[in-house]
Amino acid sequence: MARPKAFDPDEAIDRALEVFWTNGYDGTSTQDLVDALQINRSSLYGTFGCKRELYLLALKRYGLGADRLRRALEGPGPVKARLRRALLSMAEDDLSVVRARGCFAANAALELAPADEDVRRLVAAAFSQSQAALHEELERARDAGELSSDADVDALSAFLLNTLQGLRVIGIGTADRRLVEHAVDMSLAAF
Repeated sequence: MARPKAFDPDEAIDRALEVFWTNGYDGTSTQDLVDALQINRSSLYGTFGCKRELYLLALKRYGLGADRLRRALEGPGPVKARLRRALLSMAEDDLSVVRARGCFAANAALELAPADEDVRRLVAAAFSQSQAALHEELERARDAGELSSDADVDALSAFLLNTLQGLRVIGIGTADRRLVEHAVDMSLAAF
C-alpha cells in the first residue's frame, strides 16, 4: 500500500514557481527544488515527473497572474487614472533592486519559448489573460464614454500589454522610476 503524500502538491508548485522565477529554468537545479519544496527527489519525480514538467505546472499557475492586474485596475476614478495606477503598480516590484524578477511569463518567453512549444503556448496564454483584463477595462471605459465609441480596444489592449511588459524590463534594467513614469504617461497619451 502506498503511503499518503506528506506534502501538498499545490503548495509545492507555488514554491517551485518562486524558485524558477528567481533563478530561471537553467539556473534552478533539481537540488534547489528539493530544498525549496522540502521533499526528497523520489517524491519530486513521483509527483511531478521531472524538472521540466514542474516548470510547466509553475508557468501554468503563473498564468493566473492576470488576477493581480485585474485587482490593480479596480477602484474609483477615470480609466486613465486606473490604468496609470495599475501599470505603475505592476512595474513597482521591478523597480526594487532587491526584488527585481520581471514577469515570469516574459522571462520564460526569453529563456525557453524559442525552443519549447509547450512554454510558448503557456506564455501566450498568460499574455492573453493579461490582455483580456486590459480589454475588459477598456470596453467598460468605452461604454462609460471615457473612450470614443470607435476606439479600437483590441489594438489598445495589445498596446498596453506591450507597454506593461516593456515597463517590467525597464524596471529591472534601470530601476529608474522616472523613466517608468514617463513611459506610462506617454503610453496613456495615446488615449
